[in-house]
This record gives sequence, C-alpha cells and structure tokens, in this order.
Amino acid sequence: GSNVLQPVAVVRVNGNEAGRIVGAEKFGGSPAAVVQIAEMDPANPYPEVLLSSFTGGTHCCNQIQVLTSDRSGQTWREVKLGLFDGGPSPAQDPLGNGQLMIVGVDNRFLYRFDSYASSWAPARIWQLQGDAFVDVTHRPEFKPLHRRKLQRMAEWFQQKSPSSQNGFLAGYVANKALVGEL
Repeated sequence: GSNVLQPVAVVRVNGNEAGRIVGAEKFGGSPAAVVQIAEMDPANPYPEVLLSSFTGGTHCCNQIQVLTSDRSGQTWREVKLGLFDGGPSPAQDPLGNGQLMIVGVDNRFLYRFDSYASSWAPARIWQLQGDAFVDVTHRPEFKPLHRRKLQRMAEWFQQKSPSSQNGFLAGYVANKALVGEL
C-alpha cells in the first residue's frame, strides 16, 4: 500500500507550543510543501506561519492555511484559505510594499468556458485580516498587476492564434473588468 504523508508546522513561543497546522494528505511520493514565516497581518504582534501543501494529482490541489495570533499574541488559531489549482506557493508582496498576501488565479474560470488547457483565469488576491482571508482583487492598487496580465495575454494570443478561444476570451474580459474597461 501507499504511505500517506502530511506536512505539519508547529509554532512555539518562548518554548511553549502555541499551535500547529497539519497540511494536505499526499499519497505516496515525496511531500510537497512550503512553510513560510510571513508578516501577513500587522495588527498582531507576531508574524504568521503559512503552510502551503500539495495533495498530488492533475490540476489539484494546493491547500493554503495560516497559523496566526490574536491582537494580544496569547491565542493562536488556524485560518484556512482552501484548495486551489497548482502546487505549493508562498505568500507574495504584489505591491512591493512589504504587505504579504496570497496571489493566485481565480479557479472559477478553470474548465468553466473551455478545457483546462485552454482556460485563462484572472488573478485573485487574498489578504489576511484577523481570522479570515479577504478577497482584495478588485482594489484599485492592483490595477497595474491586472494590466500586466492583460498585456501578457494579448501577446500570447497574437503569437498563438488558438483555435479554441472561449476560455481565453472569458479570462480576457474578466481582466478587462478588473482594470475598469468592461
């Protein structure tokens, strides 16, 4: 039989266990996970511990979860973002201002308008606020990020001229909406 592997991140404060998070189950093979100490919510005294782990399989799944303290730093809790397409990924600083967030793609576009290979999804950005991830994709400060993606999409389309276009066009229109050009 196969061995089930699960990554675990344990947080200790002053030598005492403050909390732990258990990543996605992976059957066989080597575990694939990213553990990151990241300042994702500056409203509390400690940085967060992110665990992004891969279940294995085609087009699935990256499980993202964070261990974060409350404002007092006394109580730690797990906040799950969910399962997403792709492998493990760290938090990113999309604006270059030191604020780390989860930057991915909007999985609702995958398979919806075309096959997976022909699907294009706009970016989706989540910010940790207290004990929840908030979708901040539509905020004006992210328009340059969406504009860059539009440019890459247009260049790809001109080079490839794909025969199947529904998945591309759905993602392109969604990106245009994100920059206020619907």
